[in-house]
Amino acid sequence: MCLLALVASLVALTFSEAARAAESNVFSNPAVTARLISAEDGVAPDAVSVSLGLILEYGEGWKGYWRTPGEVGLAPEIDWTGSSNLASAEILWPAPERFEAFGIENFGYSGEVVLPIRAMLEDRGEPLELRARVALLTCSNVCVPHTFDLALDLPHGTGIDRTSANAIATFVSQVPALPEESDIEIDTVALDAQTSSLFVTAQSTQPFQTVDVFPEFGPLVTFGKPEIRLSRDRSVLWARIPLNAWSDDYVAPLVTVTDADRAVTAPVVLSADIPAPPYARAASGSGTFQLVLIAAIAFLGGLILNVMPCVLPVLSIKLASVLKVSDQPRCVIRNGFLFSALGVLTFVWMLAVLVLVLKWIGVSVGWGIQFQNPIFVALMFIVVAAFAANLFGLFEIALPVGIQDRLGAGSDRAGYAADFGTGLL
Repeated sequence: MCLLALVASLVALTFSEAARAAESNVFSNPAVTARLISAEDGVAPDAVSVSLGLILEYGEGWKGYWRTPGEVGLAPEIDWTGSSNLASAEILWPAPERFEAFGIENFGYSGEVVLPIRAMLEDRGEPLELRARVALLTCSNVCVPHTFDLALDLPHGTGIDRTSANAIATFVSQVPALPEESDIEIDTVALDAQTSSLFVTAQSTQPFQTVDVFPEFGPLVTFGKPEIRLSRDRSVLWARIPLNAWSDDYVAPLVTVTDADRAVTAPVVLSADIPAPPYARAASGSGTFQLVLIAAIAFLGGLILNVMPCVLPVLSIKLASVLKVSDQPRCVIRNGFLFSALGVLTFVWMLAVLVLVLKWIGVSVGWGIQFQNPIFVALMFIVVAAFAANLFGLFEIALPVGIQDRLGAGSDRAGYAADFGTGLL
């Protein structure tokens, strides 16, 4: 049964005669409250399936996970061992939210969510006894696993619980549609090994609004936050998704595209043709505005860095060198500043080349990721502590006079080389 048909049947149930609610026992703690519900209060004659829902109410600040949790996390699992007259039970996953904490991308839910469950009966029209052992993970500042048992019995009956049917139907409508049922069409999914990125393009008959992309390649493959661009009329989507971890043993890939109250999930085949981005603005706003904003933030960051302990002493060296050549022509002083700036840029370019080379040879690295390594953090702590002790005068390390002259004196003998060296420093 397709999702549209399931939604229609559930909506029809909400207008049927109401009956007593069919609910399981309740599991509850500060992180999550859970219970099973059924749209029907019993199994109708000749019924081949029933509509169930697992209600999860997450506490303030807590979240749970989607079927593909992201970089870390565990999706909810239900073991139906001990149930009677149950042939199969399929969870229908509503479209997830994106969570980001400590630079880690996760997908899941917060607040209240109902996971619709389509239960097929072994014996048509016979009573159903459900015994569900649920295992799930909730996370806030810490992550806590939960395992609990829920039981729900459905005897013979024809009544409908309107409240439960409506709750299940609401979240069934949030389950991503199949490609043939959606106005969003996923065109291309391409993997670029050189840039460690996945590229996705899609188009829609109505303009995209708040769009997101969730690739699924199995638990051994994880992705970062996508860079999303839209065409000028917002009908074409282009996304570049950084690859955090890769395995050639990935499962058959799926890609889910969400946009406000609509979503689609489609199986995809990887292409070797990397799609070019559309001539457009970024999904979050005007491209010109974004460039101006980035430039302004970078300029502000540069001003702040000038008063950092690792930069301010170097500026004093540069100032001293300028004072020593104050009798030189203005063009010489100006060129000295330009060579210092070139030294700064050269050092940053060297860092960028190093990161690109590491990525090209297959190392999953990004600038700043080293601060997730406890050994590197410990070494940096030692360096900063030693630097602080030096500033307080506990000890001094003096460079040879010749090196100091070359780096900071700006003498005629050193010339622009000293300015360039100051920039590197």
